[in-house]
Amino acid sequence: MTKPYSMDLRDRAVARVLAGESVRAVALALSIGAATVVRWSQRYRATGSAAPIKVAGQKRNILSGSHRDWLLDRTSMNFTLRGLVAELATRGVRVDYVQVWRFALAEGLSFKKAYCTPNSSAQRSQEGARNGRNIRDDLIQRISSSLAKLGRRPTCLRCGAGQPVNAVAPGGLDDDFNAPLFHAMPPARDYIIQNTAVSRIGMPKDVSGVIAFLCSPEASFVSGATVNIYGGYHL
Repeated sequence: MTKPYSMDLRDRAVARVLAGESVRAVALALSIGAATVVRWSQRYRATGSAAPIKVAGQKRNILSGSHRDWLLDRTSMNFTLRGLVAELATRGVRVDYVQVWRFALAEGLSFKKAYCTPNSSAQRSQEGARNGRNIRDDLIQRISSSLAKLGRRPTCLRCGAGQPVNAVAPGGLDDDFNAPLFHAMPPARDYIIQNTAVSRIGMPKDVSGVIAFLCSPEASFVSGATVNIYGGYHL
């Protein structure tokens, strides 16, 4: 940021304008812009001084201090970023999704997804190398194990050539996962509804309908897509 003009220059410019000189003449004599002389003169008439307006410093991070301590304690349990936005709102802290995402990233609460080449035998995880499996097979086993714990059947983990692969990304839903949150903090549910374009909370059937379409023949040309299902939250 450039340094403001000195007060001496400002006072001389205003004094010459008050003495009757034209703005252009003053600007030419002092080697400054005519618009600058106009602004100084207007500020002097309004405030009695041509001093520069105080430049604001860096805005303090709202997710610091006691808010940071609460977030770190809260994220020791299961959480979603949009759920944290809603919970913070009930505590009187208005933030958006991006602010919470940046906080999670700065505090190391996010993770990078592992990328692998399906047909490469050179890339192997430590466990995969010992058991003769490449990274892809190791990831499939881990996902299968996780889904089995949830009582779900992993029917689409191995996809051959030409098989479309898509993903759905639902927002806050009125389901078993979010029920404890909505029960403990009813304002969180109201906050989500007020900030959702369709003015209601999402239901499991909203997601299942999209999944049914993606699995139908009508969606055979849809591949590599991520469908966001959150009712226009914070549009």
